[in-house]
Amino acid sequence: MADADKSIYGRKVFFVGANTTFESQVVERLRLMEYEVYAINDYRKAKPYLRKYADSICFCIAESQLTLKGWHNFIKSFENENVFQPLDMGVILPPLPDGYSPDGTSEWVEGFL
Repeated sequence: MADADKSIYGRKVFFVGANTTFESQVVERLRLMEYEVYAINDYRKAKPYLRKYADSICFCIAESQLTLKGWHNFIKSFENENVFQPLDMGVILPPLPDGYSPDGTSEWVEGFL
């Protein structure tokens, strides 16, 4: 399905790596707005849920559990399985200092874009 034709209506939204604060401030507010939203605290439990609901939207919160490079690898691992083709993924990054790069290149964060 072309990106422009893909609707967000009726799709489940998952937040992977959500901490308690994020869950209470963001996830609960979206639920009150009647979105079908789920928080998966442990990234290792995400793939079974996302396989079951492959036509969902998933945001990875890259603040804990893995390094930024680890989150990048986790997200890229979804490209290897056809079942995840309908899945739309995004990443929520913590604020980074100007020019931050764990491997010394300024383009590293652009890998998420």
